[in-house]
Amino acid sequence: MLTTFRRRLTLLFAGTTSLILTVIFLIVWVYQNHLYQAQQENLFQNYLLELSNKLEADIHFSDNWLALMEAENRLIIHIEENRVPLFFPGSWEPASGRSELIEKARKKALDEQVDISRPPLTTSMRKTSVMQIEGEKGDIYQAAALLMPSGSTSKALILLRDITEMRQRKLSLGIFFLLLDLAGFAALFLAARLILGRAMQPIAEYQQRQTDFISAASHELRSPLTVIQTSASVIEDDPGQAAAMSRIIRRECSRSGKLIRDLLLLASSDSGTLSRKLEEVEADALLLRLFESYETVCRQKDISLKLHMPDDILPPVLSDPAYLYQLLSILLENAITYGIPPSGEKPVIELSAHQSGRHITLSVTDHGPGIPDEKKEAVFRRFYRGDPSRSKKEHFGLGLSIASELARQLKCRLTILDTPGGGACFRIELTKTGTSSS
Repeated sequence: MLTTFRRRLTLLFAGTTSLILTVIFLIVWVYQNHLYQAQQENLFQNYLLELSNKLEADIHFSDNWLALMEAENRLIIHIEENRVPLFFPGSWEPASGRSELIEKARKKALDEQVDISRPPLTTSMRKTSVMQIEGEKGDIYQAAALLMPSGSTSKALILLRDITEMRQRKLSLGIFFLLLDLAGFAALFLAARLILGRAMQPIAEYQQRQTDFISAASHELRSPLTVIQTSASVIEDDPGQAAAMSRIIRRECSRSGKLIRDLLLLASSDSGTLSRKLEEVEADALLLRLFESYETVCRQKDISLKLHMPDDILPPVLSDPAYLYQLLSILLENAITYGIPPSGEKPVIELSAHQSGRHITLSVTDHGPGIPDEKKEAVFRRFYRGDPSRSKKEHFGLGLSIASELARQLKCRLTILDTPGGGACFRIELTKTGTSSS
């Protein structure tokens, strides 16, 4: 689903941007063609003006000058005096034939009431607009005709200019812009695919984590529900075992309830609805209360729990006391469960606090097997168990992930360090009240 959405979003982005790019290229192409055509028409008008001025001044046209004028500018010059053509064969031969093109221009001039085959009826010069003549070979020409009375004589001029290359230039420019547009679309598509791929990677990772989370939660809930269902069936078959089965059911219900509470806390954190009550918290008092709560538990498990406090009273920190206590409890319970030395010695867990600069650091240290560097990030993943075969049934692998979420919500820094001589040290770095968070 996410892949399809990414593909559609990529096509939408690339398509929309390419459409805008195409419109821009089209406008530029039309403008360039219009500008080039206007330049060519102005150039043609200049040639026509030069020739008409020479005709009006009755300047003699030499064959060499006409030949040079035609050859350099791709012109066809046809001059008549009293309807008699000037003997000039031309300096080059157009694709469709010189005489045919002149005849076409003559006929087209009639549409503008300029007839150079008859004597002029007025004493004013008659001139056509710039016309366009198409030859039989696909060649194109600009054309104009003028009739100039001069006393008892009359002079006529038909001027054509080969502009076939103008069409080719227009086509080449169109192909160039088309290729540029296609290249732009390909570049935009690849850029959109890359950018959207990177932008949606966190979404894909979150979706995968959510899928894994649901799958793992379903798996964890299946076990206690199976035990409850089996115990209920035993009670139906053998009412004499009701007391024993009831204890099992209560135990599994308690276990399932704890799992559901943990899942709800993680879900609230993910959705941003986890409510916090920030207030000034005495870190040393909180650590002392934690020590008193777990000292008996550790003694029953033959674990030595030690508390290290600074001589001076620690300044308060801004935090949620309930969530901070829960965070420390998770770390302490994790140390109780996994901080057993491989040598078989009596386990020792240390709670400590110290301040440095504007921070106060609370630590939970064990002297167990420790956590390898490659697994230090993985232990905060949900339902992660470093050694599933040795994990106790009552632990779901959610403790440290909840601790990480609580640390994020409380805006404190949670890190793992190696204990000298073996073991793991979890540190919570809190900011003192009245100082900005780093």
